Amino acid sequence: MSSSQESPHQKALKTFYQVHQRSQITGVPTSEYNQAIAALGLEKGQSFAATDMLNQVGYNTSMPSVAAILRYGNTSNTSSGNLSFLKGGADILAQRAKVGIAPIALDASKKPLATTENTVAATPPTPGADAAVPTRNFYDAAVAMATGLNSSQLKQPIDQVAQQVNSLDYQLIEQQLAKSYLDNLQMKQSIESLSKLLG
Repeated sequence: MSSSQESPHQKALKTFYQVHQRSQITGVPTSEYNQAIAALGLEKGQSFAATDMLNQVGYNTSMPSVAAILRYGNTSNTSSGNLSFLKGGADILAQRAKVGIAPIALDASKKPLATTENTVAATPPTPGADAAVPTRNFYDAAVAMATGLNSSQLKQPIDQVAQQVNSLDYQLIEQQLAKSYLDNLQMKQSIESLSKLLG
């Protein structure tokens, strides 16, 4: 279907998908995100309903596509957004970890929640674990993979594409996804602990 034959709702879905992907990479103003949601006929703040609409028509909202990472992550503005998807973001994250800039839990020990050199939870680091931590980010991996992908593969989320590409990039992405999951899990546990302390 050509873009001239698309219904207003289909156009609104496409627009929201692009805004949603940018929100995962660079961040977008709340007003812009809410405007895209309203164009779908939803109330502002109904982001889960909006992403459900995208999922129902076949868009994958879990991760940005390779094309979106290449398009929106190629920026020198790394003051906002998800550094894992931004050009040069891995270097900034590594520098922050070296100087100890990391969120901290509100407990007596004040241990960093996550750095690129520590594993999550209170378990001691595994010998050689530092060597396994990827030094590149999703943007770097997207650039490395893009040359061998066709246009439909570029539109797929980077984690799906990586599974199809038997390369070091996939291994790096797999490690980053696992670390991101563990970081998020520890953040959730810290928030729950804080809630119990304050509750």
